[in-house]
Amino acid sequence: MLNENLSRIRRERGLTQAALANKLNVVRQSISKWENGTAVPDADMLCRLADALDVPAQELLRGPEREAKMDTTADARQRTETNERRAVRSRISGNALKAALGAAIGMVLLMALIMVLKLSADALVVGRSAAVQGAAAEEAAAGIAIELGEDGIPLLGRIDPDEEHALRDFMGSRNISREQMIASWGKPARQSDKSASWAIGDDRVITVFFNEAHYAYDCGIESR
Repeated sequence: MLNENLSRIRRERGLTQAALANKLNVVRQSISKWENGTAVPDADMLCRLADALDVPAQELLRGPEREAKMDTTADARQRTETNERRAVRSRISGNALKAALGAAIGMVLLMALIMVLKLSADALVVGRSAAVQGAAAEEAAAGIAIELGEDGIPLLGRIDPDEEHALRDFMGSRNISREQMIASWGKPARQSDKSASWAIGDDRVITVFFNEAHYAYDCGIESR
């Protein structure tokens, strides 16, 4: 063991057998015998060899143990690096899974919100239609003779001026929009941002007043 360590360390230091012998004031053959294992230096010479080669004396005696320890350290370092890489891959995979799960949950919530909004809009349309039909039924039961079209809007030319008060109440409570009236009554004879007028027969005009949202809140009938 000593002979192998001595030969290896000497070569690592870049020394020839003769150069090492000169450092120790011995003949080259002594170095050769020590490295061949045919002779062993005494304790004092072993210390001088360690000083000449700049290594601890224990390294000359236990070189293979040191190498084994270095190998063990290298193996431990490699295992640590492998575990760290696995941990990083695991974190990346976990983050990707969380992102995918969050996106799926967001999509489900968005679809649910769209369905709720659609159902609410449908319910509003059905409710408004029912309210218009209900109002017509109430007014018919009360003896009001205003005749309504299929869209629930009074028919032009069939409005009795004596029932103007009933018409005013009707127009102001049914959320009838300017667009609905134009669709039913055609283009107004006169219109502005706040009102629009339509002809009733040959001698009367109905003027409807709208709020800022363009829904009727009042009306009046006058002679032309």
